[in-house]
Amino acid sequence: MQFIGQWILSWVQSVGRAAWFLVGLCRFQGRPIIAWRPFLSSIGENSFYSLPLVSIAALFTGMVLAFQSAKAFKGFEHSPMMTEIVVLSIFQELGPVITGLLMAGRLGAWLAAELAAMRTSNQIEALVSLSTSPVGFLILPRIFAVVVVLPFLTMVATWSGVFGGGLTRVYHHGLSVSRYFQEVCHFVHYEDIKIGLIKAVWFGIVIGAVGAFQGYYSKRSAIGVGKATQKSVVMSSFIILLSNYFMTRLIKG
Repeated sequence: MQFIGQWILSWVQSVGRAAWFLVGLCRFQGRPIIAWRPFLSSIGENSFYSLPLVSIAALFTGMVLAFQSAKAFKGFEHSPMMTEIVVLSIFQELGPVITGLLMAGRLGAWLAAELAAMRTSNQIEALVSLSTSPVGFLILPRIFAVVVVLPFLTMVATWSGVFGGGLTRVYHHGLSVSRYFQEVCHFVHYEDIKIGLIKAVWFGIVIGAVGAFQGYYSKRSAIGVGKATQKSVVMSSFIILLSNYFMTRLIKG
């Protein structure tokens, strides 16, 4: 019983911290004192070094998706339906979800580890002693950077996946390149692109907020840095997968 009581108390404290953290972020939004230098440097580093990761992962995902779809619908390999399945799955689901999960492991872990290391070395307390808000100088620039980078990376991953699906359709199913891209242009609409971008923005908010929260409230030790990083990746990935289902249900009705 004592263990259960301690667990409930710890859970309530975590919920309270998260609520207070979100209130602090929302209250700070209207103030024009966000540090732009960390914001711009974070965008440059995160977007450039993440491109190979999301591109290669999405490329092979598109190739496998096209291959498995053709196996499931054997005899319809040359049907435009195959291209429709591959393209719409990538634009609406796989593109944003794969990017979100990969970036939860890369950007979320980076954000949590960086803030946790600053907490361990008392850099956050030093900012407070200099009357500088950690929210405006450390947290919000990095969260905004993740939110800005995610839609861009999602579009790169989406088109890489479409290209990967095209490789399978052309070299394994015998379609011509021109026919495949004609089918892509026929089936992809603005609504499909918008759905992927909306999900990407939300996943960016989740990754940034969870990573910042875990890093900001980490314990002052090397173990605390590791636990903050681990919790950030696990929680971000779980929320991304859970919210993706409800967003799809809400959008599709």
